Amino acid sequence: MVTIIYLSIIIIFAIVIVFLLKRTKNMEREHEYNIDAITEEVSATMETQTSEYENMLHNEHQRFEIELNKEINRFNKIISDKNDYINSLKAFSINSGEVETHNILLHVKDMLVKQNLVQKEEMVILGNLFVPYNKGLELKTKQIDHFILLPTGMYIIETKKWSGTVLHGVSYGQDETLDLLIHSMFPYDDHKEHTIVIKNDGVPESLQANVKIISYGNPSNQVIETALKLKHFLEEANPKYNFVEPIVYYNCASQNHTVVKNYSNNDRVNIFTDEKSLYTFFLEELTTKNRKYQHEELADITSYIINKNSMGNVDQ
Repeated sequence: MVTIIYLSIIIIFAIVIVFLLKRTKNMEREHEYNIDAITEEVSATMETQTSEYENMLHNEHQRFEIELNKEINRFNKIISDKNDYINSLKAFSINSGEVETHNILLHVKDMLVKQNLVQKEEMVILGNLFVPYNKGLELKTKQIDHFILLPTGMYIIETKKWSGTVLHGVSYGQDETLDLLIHSMFPYDDHKEHTIVIKNDGVPESLQANVKIISYGNPSNQVIETALKLKHFLEEANPKYNFVEPIVYYNCASQNHTVVKNYSNNDRVNIFTDEKSLYTFFLEELTTKNRKYQHEELADITSYIINKNSMGNVDQ
């Protein structure tokens, strides 16, 4: 009897264990199913979000490209308009004085080359150049009448072909005979240097004399400003190209009854009035100064300027 009871208990326990095991397996299956479902749901959600994000990035990229192309086209148009403007200026900006000075420089070069003071390719003469520079957000240009490149340095020449009596760099207190005139013309700036041209507009061989007194500004200030603009422009190519020598040349040889008197105390600018003085200046530069630029650097400077001024007049 007792044995039957024990067997019954064992059978009941076995049934309970089997039931629990089966239930546990069912729960595990259900748990795995839930995990798979959740995983699939998460994966689907991530794929959807990833696709939406990729679409958003693609759309943003397209919008950026469209805006970028618009800016590029706008910038290219600005450059094109400025180039057209520069080229139109070049077409009309060469005057007879600049042509005469250019020919004088070619003659000076020929004499220096014949004296073996410089090789032909080491003295470069560029004419009628335009230097670009920024004034705020606006692109502007500065004209250079003549640019001379030598192993000893870089030089620019501002040519003036004025007739009459030219008083260069005169200011109040330098000449008593001119003080009243200067104070009358420049009452608020008489202490600054000015350049005055006195012209006789009377009829030749006439008893009448009509005198005209004109101020065209100060060529020294003009050429210094241009030299600084060119210096900054060239330093973008190489920091070594950091000095430009300014020169004012009064082309008087072809002008009858023209006299230039230099009153200026500004030693930053060289003032010349004839071919001999120009020749002597460059002769002294080549014979007294050390070589600053090697052949490769001369070629580099020339190439850089010509590429930016494709319409400039060039003699090499």
